[in-house]
Amino acid sequence: MTTRIVAALSSTALIALSLANCTKDPTDTNDMNLDEQYEQLAQRPDRDEAKNNYESLQEDVRSALRDRFELPEWEKGGSEESASPACTEFPEIGGWDAGKVTLQNWVTEESITIDSWPDAKAAVQDITGEHGFDQVTLDVEQSDNLTYELMDNWGAKLTLMSGRSSNTVVSIRTGCHLRPEAKERGRPISKEERREMPEESR
Repeated sequence: MTTRIVAALSSTALIALSLANCTKDPTDTNDMNLDEQYEQLAQRPDRDEAKNNYESLQEDVRSALRDRFELPEWEKGGSEESASPACTEFPEIGGWDAGKVTLQNWVTEESITIDSWPDAKAAVQDITGEHGFDQVTLDVEQSDNLTYELMDNWGAKLTLMSGRSSNTVVSIRTGCHLRPEAKERGRPISKEERREMPEESR
């Protein structure tokens, strides 16, 4: 199943990747120092809390789409959960203190037609809008490539992909969040301090 998904959606994925790279995170931290960037992140849920919240949202989206379009059961896709250290939009914060998570993607073995695509987008908007996903960062409508991506105020992106001869995929990548231990610590660890720490304490 994974091979079929990759082959059918590869061109859409390339479009999504190229356009997503042009989209900036809504948080402007260019003029913030290390402490200020930490304080900005400390106002958000920690990385584990954020992951749990987005997993719940992803489940709500899957359920709504399945009910509305009578889709087959959702299954785990080929992209497993992965974590990325550090965040480019918070350049002073080290990867030992913060990062992003790409959630396990989910797949159903039926595509959404282009005629039904506006309804699919509306269904996603109805659910995610209540959680701050109010920025459309990608909207592709081609007969065999359908992609819709929304972003929230923390830079998380939810992507819905489908195609004429493929499956339907829902994926989420979180924005930047402090690791639980970094948030509990109450202060950031600078690069200089990190270098001076004993190896076993890092």
